This record gives sequence, C-alpha cells and structure tokens, in this order.
Amino acid sequence: MGASGVMAQRQAYDVIIVGARCAGSATAMLMARRGHSVLLLDADRFPSDFEASTHLLWQSGAARLAKWGLLDRLRETGCPSIRKITLDLAVMSLEGNAPAADGIDEAFCPRRLVLDELLLEAAQEAGVEFHQESRVRELIMQDGRVHGVRWTTADGGTEEATCRMLIGADGASSPVAKMVDAPVLDEHPRHEGIIWAYFDNFPAEGMEFYSRPRRMLMVYPTNNGQSLVGSCVHQEDYAEVAREADTRMLEEFEALAPSLAARTRQATQSSRWLTRSTKGFRRQATGPGWALVGDAGLTMDPITAAGISNAFRDADLLSAAVHDGLAAGADIDAVVARFQDERDAVSIPLYEFAKESSKLEPPPQPIMDLFGALPGQQDAIDQYFGVFAQTVPVSEFFAEANFVRIMSGQSQTA
Repeated sequence: MGASGVMAQRQAYDVIIVGARCAGSATAMLMARRGHSVLLLDADRFPSDFEASTHLLWQSGAARLAKWGLLDRLRETGCPSIRKITLDLAVMSLEGNAPAADGIDEAFCPRRLVLDELLLEAAQEAGVEFHQESRVRELIMQDGRVHGVRWTTADGGTEEATCRMLIGADGASSPVAKMVDAPVLDEHPRHEGIIWAYFDNFPAEGMEFYSRPRRMLMVYPTNNGQSLVGSCVHQEDYAEVAREADTRMLEEFEALAPSLAARTRQATQSSRWLTRSTKGFRRQATGPGWALVGDAGLTMDPITAAGISNAFRDADLLSAAVHDGLAAGADIDAVVARFQDERDAVSIPLYEFAKESSKLEPPPQPIMDLFGALPGQQDAIDQYFGVFAQTVPVSEFFAEANFVRIMSGQSQTA
C-alpha cells in the first residue's frame, strides 16, 4: 500500500520489464517502438553507474546501436571508437581489427553511466513509462500464468500492475528468475576474476590484451579521456590479488608486461581497483507469461567481454518474439518460446568458447600451432578477433577447413 495506506490503482500494460540497464532499456525501447505499452521498473536510482561491467561493446553490438539510431549519440558522449586490437602473446604480437558488422568496423568501451542513461532516455522517448527505486516483491498470477507484479516504491508504498508478458532483465542474480523458478540449463564454476581501474592520461592505442600464464591483461580507452586497465586473474589467485590490489596489480604488470607497467606508472589512477568474479550459466528463457533477457537468462564468463553485445542481440530477438506473441493472442507463450532456440543457437558456441578461455590455461598444441601460423596472414588475424566481436562464428574460425587454410598460409593477404 502507498504511504496513505491505500494501494495504488492497478494499471494494465502489454509488457512489464524489470531492470533498466542495457538489456532492459533496449528491450523496452524496441517494444515501445513497435507500438506496445511498456512499464519499466528498476530498484536503482538513475542516472547511476554499474561497476560490475568491463564495458566493451564489440562491432556486433555497435551495429545494433547504429540500427536503432543511437550510435551517433554514443559518439557524441566522447567515447572513442576502437579500430585497432593488439594481442600480445609474449613470443609474438598480433595486430588487426575484427571484420565489420553491417558496415560498422568500430568497437567502443563506454562507461555504463553514459551508456545506460543513453538507452534509458531512448526508451522513454519511445513512450516507455519508467519507475526508478521500484523493487519488485511479488508476482500476480492468474490461471498458472504470470499476470503482473507488485513492487515497493522509494517512499515505502506498494503499487501493482498487470501485463500480458513480464520480462526479467534484472541481472545474473535476477529476482524475477527466482520468482518464476526458471530452471538452470547449464552452469560452470568461476574460473577467473577481473580486477580493473580507470586511469587518466594513459596513452592507449586501441584495445590491448596481454596473454600470460594464468592472466589476461587488458587496456580499453573509454569516456572522459580515461582508459580502463586491468587483468583477468586465475580463480586460485584471484582473492589474494584482489585483496592486495593496490600493490599487487602494478607488481604483476611489472613482471608480466613491463611496457604496460611503465605507462600505468606515468598515468593517474582515477578510481579504486574494482573486482568481479562470476560463474557462467544459461537459464530457461521463457515460461507462462514470462521471459528473461540479458544476464538474467544467459551469463557468460566476462573474459570475452560479450555481455553488452549479447544483451543487445537478445533484446532484438526477444522484442520480435514478444511482438509476434502479443499479436497471436492465446498462443502468446508458444510464440515467445521461440526466443530460447534463437538465443541458444547463436550464443552456445561463444558460451563454450568463453568457458574454456576463462580457465586461463595454456592452449593445446594444435591451437598453439595455429597462433604460430597467424603472423603475416592479416585476414586470419582479423577473423580471430571477429570471434570475440561476434562477426565471425566460433564454428567458422575453428572449422577444419579454415584451420588447414591458415596452417598452409593460404589465408595470407595479397
């Protein structure tokens, strides 16, 4: 009930979405642009940062922003575009860029305070009704199907609304997923954790990775002239390094990548060291009256930095399925259920690739041989980066025919 003790009048929407970050705001915007009434709820107050993110938006994700008419808005925030990727393997260094997605050959690393606000503004411009500081407490059920939600407001009141479809976009620990008892279809333990900070005056030329035993160091240029500098740390070492990050991080840079350490020393650290470690999992994506999008339904190990690009992809897929489902009337759940197959078809290969990469173990000899054959074959190097950017399918790059082509040097650019 509200502060006066009277529950607010129940309202009805086509769609209620819980979670207003990347997946939630994007899905809300796309549903509203299709003419549906949308209520968007989030427990946080906006604008606000989201620290549990390394922020990378690959070419595939940037292409969706372009399709939605929002990429120029991101550019206008001063977030630099990234067209150069460097992978330092200690014994060799590979440079290139991922193949373009729908003509977009740029990646970006926006601060979440910037990106989330941009998406939320676009959703509201499309007609989405947004309530912040609204924490969903209970589902409204009817005939075994989700029919709406009740939530508490910032002033301690209670409100409720009904919907034809509830979408949980509320992150890896999704309360909506727990309320609907969404089955976990696959999961794996934490293999590594990420430790990072932001630096002013850090000279960065594009995106940088330094692959070392039990580590993957990284540099991304981001908003406000800053760079994100950090490391993926093997899970056995993660807790200790995170606890002593103020001293251990620079020590590790000195030992593993002296040139990176030198630039870090010359720069000015503008944040504390931030940490994140998460297990990967895949939940059932839909059920009677509900669906899950973004990390609520599928969380990959962050070593591939695929989270935001995945969220945009799945927002596209789910909004199309829900739109068709709403038109189907009584068959809405059967129509929306296609989203699971569509999501899994494109995500499981990268999910498995991320799981193996996150172990931070030396690659098997055939993969080492493949890396050894890459120098001088620029199109093959770019293809490999395209696996991460989701512009080259995992199965295509690691296909036997492509492997043979690279090993024979036939992919060398003329």
